[in-house]
Amino acid sequence: MAKFCENCGSPLKAGAQFCDKCGHKAVAEPRRNNEFVMLCPNCQGQVKNPMGLCPYCGRPLSEDPEERTAKGLVLVIVAVMVIAFLAIFIIIFALIAIH
Repeated sequence: MAKFCENCGSPLKAGAQFCDKCGHKAVAEPRRNNEFVMLCPNCQGQVKNPMGLCPYCGRPLSEDPEERTAKGLVLVIVAVMVIAFLAIFIIIFALIAIH
């Protein structure tokens, strides 16, 4: 099982006595309690009792990067459709105004 810094959540190298990222002293045995711990999918920080956003990078903990890409694509498609609709609307009213 990989060890993580208790201060910043960064992965620790095998046998490390201090964290390479923040300099915090590595604990010999990880704490064992009822806390749920997960790794942030973006920064790989160790998040205890995760809910919502990662405290290290601020990104959502539950969102898959592919899901973010799909949401972005949907947003772009909707924006293009709205612009196209407005352009057609303006052209129609311009033609009506000419006649």
